[in-house]
Amino acid sequence: MRRVPLAPELGDTWLEGITLRTQGTQQRISARALFIMIGAAPNTGWLSGLAATDAKGFVLTGARAAQADDYATTAPGGFAVRDLRAGSVKRAASAVGEGSRSVATASRAISSLRLPRTRTAAGRLLRPSGCLR
Repeated sequence: MRRVPLAPELGDTWLEGITLRTQGTQQRISARALFIMIGAAPNTGWLSGLAATDAKGFVLTGARAAQADDYATTAPGGFAVRDLRAGSVKRAASAVGEGSRSVATASRAISSLRLPRTRTAAGRLLRPSGCLR
């Protein structure tokens, strides 16, 4: 169903049902979970001038951004994954793989920078990526 007004029925600890309102009628459905697809309009206006986007606002990455890495953007050191990426599959399962790959790529990119090493108050060495060593 698309664009159907609904009202949640909350129990003490979880959702117990929903009431659908269509054409002047109401229908109650028992449910413990609800998935809502809110659309695929990217919220990337804040990137204006930082990273290139397509006509719809999705961030250009990889070959579309003339970059060797699939998740690299036109912004130096910038990466984008999942729903923000132009041409990506907009599904949660793909996000897991894309996210883990981009974290590894970003970590390598940060590690390659010549940043000063810093120690915590306890004397532990911080790596440039911010991770304790």
